[in-house]
Amino acid sequence: MAKTASELFNEANSAFIDEEYEQALELYTKAIESDCSNAEYFLKRCITYQKVNKLKESINDADMAIKISQGNQKIASKAYLRKGISEFESELYIEAKSDFEVANTLIPNDTILKKWQKKITEKETENPSLFKKAETTNTSQSQDNTINNNGTEQQSTTTEQQQKVQLPPQKVRHEWFQNENFVTISVFIKNVKSENVTVDLENRALSLTIKLPTGSDFLFDLDPLAHEIIPEESKYSVLSTKIEIKLKKKVMGIKWSILEGEDDNIAAPVTTLNDANKPTYPSSSKKKYDWDSLEKSIEEDEKPEGDAALNNLFQQIYRDASDETKRAMMKSYIESNGTCLSTNWDEVKKSKVECKPPEGMIAKAYNS
Repeated sequence: MAKTASELFNEANSAFIDEEYEQALELYTKAIESDCSNAEYFLKRCITYQKVNKLKESINDADMAIKISQGNQKIASKAYLRKGISEFESELYIEAKSDFEVANTLIPNDTILKKWQKKITEKETENPSLFKKAETTNTSQSQDNTINNNGTEQQSTTTEQQQKVQLPPQKVRHEWFQNENFVTISVFIKNVKSENVTVDLENRALSLTIKLPTGSDFLFDLDPLAHEIIPEESKYSVLSTKIEIKLKKKVMGIKWSILEGEDDNIAAPVTTLNDANKPTYPSSSKKKYDWDSLEKSIEEDEKPEGDAALNNLFQQIYRDASDETKRAMMKSYIESNGTCLSTNWDEVKKSKVECKPPEGMIAKAYNS
């Protein structure tokens, strides 16, 4: 039995979430072939084309989504935004500016749109000539087709810009996990400076921008997120091997089954017991005991002391440390034969850590 367009679309969404973009494109195409009147199918394929840097195809799908959106403001606004992004990356700055302006009338407070409007404004300030429409006169048309003395055909600057070869994007791995309160996303890019990282958050959208040494930008967008977040209580950190983003869940305890898209498999929120609903335990005693408090006091009495407490402290520091801090701790401890433990990688990496025995003791080689 042939699959319906809706089934194909859901399979395509799953492939998209798994970053299997070629498979997702194939499934979105089959869904469109089965039902070409659904604007959301074209919009999702447009976004997927952007992921694999097929910008011309992305623009075409955004146009189709706009044409058949039938007044659906949500679809139309995202289609204009995505079309503008693809045009910007294709150096079609006049068209991109126009589409961002239309999107702004539909979603004026969208964080991702504001970021791209800022980029287009900066580009226009740097080079206003890119935003002037080329004058098509008989003279310029004849010059475009003139053969020079060497027999090579001249091409206009505009044509060269529009036909610029797009390099395939570098695939950047990302992972995510969650607890009751946060969804944590790790984007694995090494040696990024914090001043080159921008994270924009909305209730159901995330946009990460990294300025690369080449002058171009790496973009990582999630729109829509599976559930709402609290942007002002979310945070991010730039580490040596990755960028870690912690999103505060608006509804605590809800388990996200996916990171991006519409989450149909909503798990029941985790409930916590208040004092009135706490279970009681069978006892022949007439006196009631607060067993939770008793258990807590026992745990406090059993806290380690001396060397055991010190080891626990070091283990906790190592467990919660960044990759650089862990590297510093390991290097300093091994090279100093256990006499030094440093968390400062910038200091430790410069040279070998010397063995520094306690005062009154002498360091000797093993079996000497």
